Amino acid sequence: DASISILTGQEFANAATYQLSSRYQRYLQAQEAGQEDPDSGEEPAVITGKTLNLCFRMGTAEHAGDILSVLGQNGAKATFYLTEDEIRQQPDTVRHIAVAGHRIGILLTGSGDPLGELRSANEALFLACGGKTRLCAAESGGDAKSLREAGYCLLSPKVNGSVRGLYTGTAETLFTTAQNKRGSVTVWLGESVSAGGLQRFLTLALDAQDRLLGMTERDN
Repeated sequence: DASISILTGQEFANAATYQLSSRYQRYLQAQEAGQEDPDSGEEPAVITGKTLNLCFRMGTAEHAGDILSVLGQNGAKATFYLTEDEIRQQPDTVRHIAVAGHRIGILLTGSGDPLGELRSANEALFLACGGKTRLCAAESGGDAKSLREAGYCLLSPKVNGSVRGLYTGTAETLFTTAQNKRGSVTVWLGESVSAGGLQRFLTLALDAQDRLLGMTERDN
């Protein structure tokens, strides 16, 4: 939207670093106490549908922008996984994801030193948006035990939707697959997503009174 001005990195950092850091600290304190996100702004409600955690790979700024737009129009939250290079190369997009209230995780690239990679990526994330994350994903798999012992949460989705992708022709099948899983359902979509397919999936989910939330450390 040409009417929306984009803050420079320094302007954004000055305006938002304290707010984002404070939100993240409150979130961590709430998680340790077994409470819901204190910044959700929502009153407790009667639980009816399922909890769905949609997980995306950020990819290009254009792709992420399309996904963010659809999520925002539907009041849905999700989790975006980014490599360190993506964080450093696209800080504006990272900030938009964070300010919109979505969760951010680190996508490991198989460097051979996952803990070092996570530390370095979190440093880049803090510079971009004033926050850090314990969430991580590895498309080629990873040592969940060692990562957990180090305080991280490796993504282990109940549904892998990245193979067939989330498009208008596959949305209903993917939604049905998620609905047939028990409990909260984490769905990995990677970059295999179209705006139309996501809109169709969200329409089905909202009609079923499902909750579309970002990942937390308790969801794996």
